[in-house]
This record gives sequence, structure tokens and C-alpha cells, in this order.
Amino acid sequence: MYAMITESDLDIRHAAAGFIQSTYVEQDLEKAFDQASKKSKKAINKEVFLLKGMVELLNAVAGDFEELQPMVDALLPHMEYLQDFALLCDVLAEDDSGDDTLNTSCKTTLANMILGSFTMVSGHDSVDDGTQRQGKAKKATSSSAACKAACLTLAQRMPGLLRKFATDPKTLTPLIEILQRLVLTFFSSNDKTLKEIADLLVDVTRKAQV
Repeated sequence: MYAMITESDLDIRHAAAGFIQSTYVEQDLEKAFDQASKKSKKAINKEVFLLKGMVELLNAVAGDFEELQPMVDALLPHMEYLQDFALLCDVLAEDDSGDDTLNTSCKTTLANMILGSFTMVSGHDSVDDGTQRQGKAKKATSSSAACKAACLTLAQRMPGLLRKFATDPKTLTPLIEILQRLVLTFFSSNDKTLKEIADLLVDVTRKAQV
């Protein structure tokens, strides 16, 4: 049933999302969180715990999909943290040595989830039936406060992510796609973060060609 979140039919995806929320999240993940909290000597961030659980699920049922926006779109009404870009990026940037750190495959899935979520916020989510882009951005989305906040948050965290995944093309690819969707009018012409990102992209491209 969980795998139905990957179906092309919108109604099926939304039904699957509701099932995932009521069973996997509210039962399995909530129970796992309670158990982990009792065993841990330090406080566990619940949203981070739930997010990692969702990443692991999507990696299991949709790990071969590069386009996760239709799935994120279906899950979002149940999981607002899927558009908390600071949270998403911070989890992606976590040190690889932690006990509960996502594995490499899951981090690629998370990067694609971030791309999917940002695609909606930035107004590029013109997907008819979950399988085809029509190329028409949603009206006024690019000028929205949510889009501006997302662009600024992602740009701020992108230098660290580019450095971390510079040699991991599968995770680097969705990060570069995110950069291509940034609304540049939200930044000043001499923005230092954008210059840093541009320099890093040049460096990453040069190393890839060696």
C-alpha cells in the first residue's frame, strides 16, 4: 500500500498519503519515537525523527524515482515540515558519523524531496497528472513570501551542501536543480552568498572534468 504513493493518479497518491500518515507515521514512527526517547540520554527532535522516517520510507518505495514532487505534494497536507527548508537542509547536512544519520541513498532521496518541495513553492509544480510538466508556473507564486523565505534559506545553506556532496553526483544533481529554480530578484546584485555559490559551482564543475 505504501508504494501507491508513487502512482501517477493524483487521487491514488493522496489516498496513499493518508494511509501512510495514519499507519506508518501515527503508529509505527510515533511508537519508535517514544521508545527512542525513553532510551536516549538527550532530547530527540521529534520532527527530525519523523522526517528521517519518511525519507527512509520514500527511499524504500521510490528510491529509483528522481522526480519526487508529486509524492511530496500528496504528503504535504499531513506533514508541514516537508516545507521547512531549514530543517530539511540541516538533516541533509548532518555529519555522516552519527548513529541515526541517513545513509547515502537516503540522503539522495532527501535531496530530491527538497527539490520537489521547493519546486512547488517556487511555482514550477505545473504537473498535470503527476507525470508530465506543462511548463506553466503558478500565478504570483514567485512573488510570495513563502517563496522568498525558501529561496533565502536554501541559498544560505547551499554552500555547505555543495561542499559536502561535491563528489556525489546523485545528490549533487538535485541541489543544482534547486539553484536553477532560485528567484534571483529576491537577492541583491552584490549578494555574497550567490557569489560564493557561483564560485563553488565553478570549482565542482572543474573537478568533475578532471
